[in-house]
Amino acid sequence: MKNQLRFLVLSFAMACFVGGANAQVISAFPYTQDFEAFNTCATGCGASCVLSEFWTNDTGDNLDWLTDVGGTSSSSTGPSADHTLGTGSGKYLYVETSCSGTGYPNRTANLWSPPIDLVGTNDVQFEFWYHMYGSTMGNLHIDVSNDGGSSWTLDVVPSWTDNQNLWQESPSISLGAWSGDTVIVRLRFISGTNFYSDVAIDDVNIYDLLAEDAGVTAFINPVIPTCTFNDSVEVTLTNFGTDTLTSVNIDWEWNIAPQTQVAWTGILAPGASENVYLGSVAYMDGDVLSAYTGLPNGVVEPISGNGNDTTSITTITGLSGTYTIGATGDFLNFTVAANALNTFGVCGPVVMNVQDGTYSEQITLTEVIGMSATNTVTFQSENNDPALVTLEYNTLTTSDNWVVQMDGADHFHFNNITFQNTGVSFSRVFWVSGGSHYNTWTGNVIRAANLTTSTSTNYALVYSPSGSSIDTMNVFDGNTFQNGSYPMYWYGDGTTTLESGTVIRNNTFENFFYRGPQLYYQQDIEVANNVFSPSSVYTGSIYRLYMVYCDGATQVYDNDVRGMKYGYGIYVSNSDAQALVPARFYNNMIHVGDTSSTSTSYGFYFTSSSNQMIVNNSVNLQSNGTSSRSIYMTGGSNNQLYNNIFSNMGPGYAIWINNGISESNNNNFYAPNGTKFYFSTAINDIDTWELSTGFDDMSDTLNPLFASMEDLHTCQSTFIDGGAMPFSWITTDFDGQTRDSVTPDIGADEFLGLDNLSFSDDTLWKCTNDALVLGGWEPTDDAISYLWNTTESTPSISVTGEGTYSVLITTACGQANPTTVVQNIPDAVAGFDLFTSFLTAQLTNTSTDATSYLWDFGDGNTSTDPNPTHVYADTGDYVITLTVTGPCGTDVSTQNMNANLVSVDELPMFATLDVYPNPNNGSFTIDMNLNEGMDVAFELTDVRGAIVWSSNVGTVNGAYTENVQLNNQPEGMYFLKIKAGEHETVRKVIIK
Repeated sequence: MKNQLRFLVLSFAMACFVGGANAQVISAFPYTQDFEAFNTCATGCGASCVLSEFWTNDTGDNLDWLTDVGGTSSSSTGPSADHTLGTGSGKYLYVETSCSGTGYPNRTANLWSPPIDLVGTNDVQFEFWYHMYGSTMGNLHIDVSNDGGSSWTLDVVPSWTDNQNLWQESPSISLGAWSGDTVIVRLRFISGTNFYSDVAIDDVNIYDLLAEDAGVTAFINPVIPTCTFNDSVEVTLTNFGTDTLTSVNIDWEWNIAPQTQVAWTGILAPGASENVYLGSVAYMDGDVLSAYTGLPNGVVEPISGNGNDTTSITTITGLSGTYTIGATGDFLNFTVAANALNTFGVCGPVVMNVQDGTYSEQITLTEVIGMSATNTVTFQSENNDPALVTLEYNTLTTSDNWVVQMDGADHFHFNNITFQNTGVSFSRVFWVSGGSHYNTWTGNVIRAANLTTSTSTNYALVYSPSGSSIDTMNVFDGNTFQNGSYPMYWYGDGTTTLESGTVIRNNTFENFFYRGPQLYYQQDIEVANNVFSPSSVYTGSIYRLYMVYCDGATQVYDNDVRGMKYGYGIYVSNSDAQALVPARFYNNMIHVGDTSSTSTSYGFYFTSSSNQMIVNNSVNLQSNGTSSRSIYMTGGSNNQLYNNIFSNMGPGYAIWINNGISESNNNNFYAPNGTKFYFSTAINDIDTWELSTGFDDMSDTLNPLFASMEDLHTCQSTFIDGGAMPFSWITTDFDGQTRDSVTPDIGADEFLGLDNLSFSDDTLWKCTNDALVLGGWEPTDDAISYLWNTTESTPSISVTGEGTYSVLITTACGQANPTTVVQNIPDAVAGFDLFTSFLTAQLTNTSTDATSYLWDFGDGNTSTDPNPTHVYADTGDYVITLTVTGPCGTDVSTQNMNANLVSVDELPMFATLDVYPNPNNGSFTIDMNLNEGMDVAFELTDVRGAIVWSSNVGTVNGAYTENVQLNNQPEGMYFLKIKAGEHETVRKVIIK
């Protein structure tokens, strides 16, 4: 449509409509209504509202459509922002369905449009945006009357319902059947069965459907919020006509200044869209960009065409950085800050530092444009002290029962603030719903200012009901919850749609009236290191931790579950894990009971749950109930009990199982005034228990010697100290102290068993120059003090000298004084004797305090034998090196070796000397001829120097022959030594 459309003032003819009533008639198109000019109305139960601009509420129905802003009064139903602006300050019409008999069930709210003149039109379409969010949402019907409302054509399109927390576009309602007539359109809403049924509408658009009709429907670049100013301008072109669009002109302006027209050509089917680049301008924050179409397919578009020809935006930079809330801050209060987030969005991480003071207001947080895992929004006390900043609200009705409503809000952080509801009849603090993900609460005080004696969820401090949404990856860490009926009432959607990623860690839940955290429909939930301390006022059974349909890899550990009030410690029902990835309950201390009551109490209560591991827990009951049980289990399968202390000081049972357990061992069962075991029948001795169940052959029934009935740290050195089976995933105990990785302790407490404190030996050996660490018994921080005879006071000391060492260790259980003697290990000293025979070296080890030997013979050969013999292949001088190793190091010793064969040719006493045959088979001849008379002797030795044959010939002068006959002599090399007088010579003899 031409630019003139931007300046069009819709004209309305005043006509006398049926019955003589005057009404303003819509006769020019397009017509739009965003309700921003309407006055807001009261929003209570059964409220009435006078609308504007000839939109009217029927007087013959049950409910009115109300003008609203900033979210409806009920959580988990209705919008929190309008569609036009997408903020909490925009207006819309909605139906308030609160209050039984007034708002529900099946109550009717009729909204009449102004009369619509269809004379001269083609096919007028009636469209609007609707929001239908609520678990009991009703149905919306569209009716048409052409006689001023005397009669109606019902459901001109099929009625519909929904349950999504978002704005959606209605189906196009064709009024073509009434062309040439004047009609009224009626929006007829019938509420559901509960107050989760608040329907809303916004942005009505009435236009004539034409063959040629195009429009700019959105800006792609820049976007709102404008975080990057890149000068590029891009829009979405939409074909609203019934013909295929092949050409259209797109005009655009920057701060009213016309820019170069874009003549678009292409093929765009009816209802299709395409992004179009318009050009580049240096726009800045606050600039206005407009774009509009003209001459679709070369045809002048009639004025009755679609009103979406033109789109304008004002660039707005989103919030980013640090801001202050308070009287002298950037935002006066939380409400102004929340509205700014909804209006501007975010372009980076946002921190809202809150000045000291009390802020009496109520806020609703929704999905904010630009927020992400990186671009988070944090509300925190400026001085990091929750006592200095309080956000409070006095709730008077069920429809606004919250201080902070999280309705589809993601990536918000709340740190070190007190949030309290000062209401008497209602005291919810946080209402979380609508798909609120990745939010954290850290270091806050979340409280009801007034004590309650009601079990109603109207007093739940944190409330997230079932059937409304899935709210994932939310973390509560280090908060204090005070009062209320429940500190947390936290539900997923249902049994088929579980909520995941919930973490409840390091919190204190104190003085809750009815139940501790009630957790339903959760997947892989973590509940760790919390304190559960209920009120003592409630006259029924208190549930300190209540878990139902909590499936998957549940982790419940390091919790302090306490209170002299009968009831349940940890209650688990219908919760299933996988065998390879079980649920884990470990390192929990549970004290439950009331010695003045005979009502039944339970430490652990498991029913219809499978693949649960209950490991290293300490449970103590003080109850006069004869049916009280430290642990009770029925139903389910493949549940395992290891390393637990189950104690019942009253007349009940330490353990009661019907079925569901597959393994149980290394536990301690103690019931001095009752019965230790129950499995189909009462059993009081552990041998019978083992025979009946096949469990607990490594378990015992000792007094755990708790520090007190409430303090379950133990002093029992026998069995409990070091008697547990190690699990690699349990590395610390209830107190965060390091567990022994080989012989950990039974129960939640890893402690120093005084009777078992000793050094590894009465005498400890070390190397002379080394230091030896003494002490360090785990957990080292379990002791109150250490006093060594060296005057040191640390858990361990390092010593270098020999002597006697002792330490006086004081714990909550008493004292121990282990002693040991430290001595030095002698150093290894290398030494050896060398005996030679021709090419043979015979080595005798004389080393001391050595544990291993390495010989290097100097010819490339080595040996690790203590006393080796080595034969050299060649004559020569060699260095023999011995390296010995002992516990404290090495030492080296060397000697020289001369390997030789003396030749007769060098001795002039012989004229001739011959040994033959050589090699031989053991028979050979020695021929010799001496120049002078001498005493002659022969000696044949093997390579080790052993004599295998000898002959004393006597005096020889001249020629002499000796025949040698060796019987069965092994093959090898031998040495023939010939001695003549004072002379010697050697010949090598080979026997094959």
